[in-house]
Amino acid sequence: MEILRIVSIAVIASIMCLFVSDDNKVFRIYISVAAGILILTMSSDYLLAAFNFISNVSNYSSIDPQYLEIIFKIIAIAYIAQFASDICADAGERSIAAKIEISSRFVIVYLSLPILINFFELVVSIL
Repeated sequence: MEILRIVSIAVIASIMCLFVSDDNKVFRIYISVAAGILILTMSSDYLLAAFNFISNVSNYSSIDPQYLEIIFKIIAIAYIAQFASDICADAGERSIAAKIEISSRFVIVYLSLPILINFFELVVSIL
């Protein structure tokens, strides 16, 4: 099972971070980033399978591919921003981590505007 490998990498990286002294905080960050990238790489197949499924379902429905592309971008932004925010928080930069989270929310709202506009147009046409 893939989840056992992922959890094992996370636990090993955490234990390695415990053994690195407080003076070598940079190495902790390197270990954390390397483990995070490895875990994301290992789990990317599952995310790709989900995207393929959603894409196949949209091909059989009347969903505009433009909206599906927007949804995929929003999901990617959320994952990337969370990963970057967690790295900053691990490095002790909680203020920067908070700014990344807020900025990513602004970008997500901006990207979702075409979907919201279409939704409001649909509501107005029904009324």
